[in-house]
Amino acid sequence: MARFYRSRRQWWNLACPTCRCSYEGPAAIRLGQEGLREAEEEFGRASLEVGAVLASLGSAHGDAGDARGHRELLERALGIQERALGSEHPAVAITLTSLAAAHGDLGDAGRQRALLERALAIDEREHGPDHREVAAALQNSRDKTTASA
Repeated sequence: MARFYRSRRQWWNLACPTCRCSYEGPAAIRLGQEGLREAEEEFGRASLEVGAVLASLGSAHGDAGDARGHRELLERALGIQERALGSEHPAVAITLTSLAAAHGDLGDAGRQRALLERALAIDEREHGPDHREVAAALQNSRDKTTASA
C-alpha cells in the first residue's frame, strides 16, 4: 500500500486506486503524514496542493476519532485556501463544512453552526438558492446542528 501511494505521487489521495475505498485508521494517518511532508517539500507549505493534503489528512484524523487533529488540520487547510482562492470560493465552502463537523464533534455547536452558515452562503451565491447543492447544505446544516443540540 505505501509503495503504491508513493509511486502515484497524489499526496492528497488517501484511497486505494483499485477499489477506491478510503484508507482508514493509523494507515491513512501515516500515509497522509508522509504525503504532507512530500507535498510541502515539492510545492511549498502554503500551496493549494498542501491544503488538499491537509484536508485529506484531517479527514483521516476525524474518521479515526481524533476531532482535535481533524480541526487543526482543516483550519490550516482553510487558511491556505482563503489566501490562495479568496474567502468566497466554492472549495472554501467544502472545507468549512468539514471543519464544522470537527467543531461539532468537539461539542462546539455555536462554532459549528457559524461555519455551516458561512458555507451555505457561499453555496447560495455560487449556485443560486434553488440548486441541489444548496438543498444539501441546508439539510446538512439542519442535521448537524440538531444533533449537537
